[in-house]
Amino acid sequence: MKKTLLGIAITLLATSLAACGGGGRSTPGASIPVVNPAAPNPGTSTTPMPSPSAAPATLKVTQYAAPSLIEALTLGPDGNVWYIPQSGTTASLVNVTSGAITTYNAEPASEASCVNDFGLQENAITPGPGGTLWVSVFCGQPMQIGFWGFNVLTTSGTVTANIVTQYDPLVIQGATMGSDGNVWSDTLDPSNAAAVVEFPATASGPSQGCSIGLPAESAIVPGPDGALWLPSNNGSNAQLLRVTTLCAINSIATIVGTSFDVNTIVSAGGSLWVLDRTHGAVVRFSTSGTSTNYAIPNSFGGSGFLASSAASNYVYFDDTKNGEIGRINIATGMIQEFSLQSSGGIFHPNDMVIDAAGNVWTNCGSALLKLSIST
Repeated sequence: MKKTLLGIAITLLATSLAACGGGGRSTPGASIPVVNPAAPNPGTSTTPMPSPSAAPATLKVTQYAAPSLIEALTLGPDGNVWYIPQSGTTASLVNVTSGAITTYNAEPASEASCVNDFGLQENAITPGPGGTLWVSVFCGQPMQIGFWGFNVLTTSGTVTANIVTQYDPLVIQGATMGSDGNVWSDTLDPSNAAAVVEFPATASGPSQGCSIGLPAESAIVPGPDGALWLPSNNGSNAQLLRVTTLCAINSIATIVGTSFDVNTIVSAGGSLWVLDRTHGAVVRFSTSGTSTNYAIPNSFGGSGFLASSAASNYVYFDDTKNGEIGRINIATGMIQEFSLQSSGGIFHPNDMVIDAAGNVWTNCGSALLKLSIST
């Protein structure tokens, strides 16, 4: 079953941008000026460095209203933005051209009994093999029989289950398609023991689980070397974990006295990128563990997300608390930041994806923003 909404786009001025769940109206085509023109931090030093000015850029913002609070975004194999709700059993397609939103039921009938008893928790959505979308699902309670795994959707909304029914089901926090074409997930059991679990494209259920032995949370990404990479915080130290498709696990880099935002990691420009929330920096790692810090020029609020794409020359970051979005030029280290604050409130950006045209999509509450940056 599907429902289609005519997404009414509102192009916004800085003075009329509303807080999450709200909206505003202004002259179409208006732009938001760059807050901080640039901050390049070239080199291999882990100490953030000041920067000269860059060419000014402008930000065009178009806002769409979703019918529910949004949990996570991804770019689908059809080139459109897909999201899952914070509560419910659906997945929604957002047409990147028109903004029209089509919502599909993401719960197979076979799951109805458990879902009626305990509800369904959807945490992650990722493109999967064969042009599908994989939505992580959890149903159950501690010391109960439930299920965990994925519901797999086609881009036309057909859904099938790829789940495991068991006592004390696991929770999938993050998911990605690996270099081997299978879907890999970062999971926790009821005792908070973490593992990376593989779901093959051609079989039902997981084929192997790689026990991590260290805290790792809801971000996992395939790296340029074909391995899976995860950010982790272990006490007062931050670590970057590498897991091969054969379950070889290594801590590649440790930074003492800081913590990563474990909700986000991207692979771009042959490197891995994470957010250092303690020092307000984006950190670039080589696969051997060498790091370069890029200080976020404006005060960082402590949490955010990263995004990039194969065609992009930038890594994008956002500051959820302070309502800002920025980008780092992968080649030069130049940083530009844009404010999403206005007299109407603050838009607190969360998850991000980049579409084929280079537009950045982010969400806050039930609001979706399409951000177009011109230089």
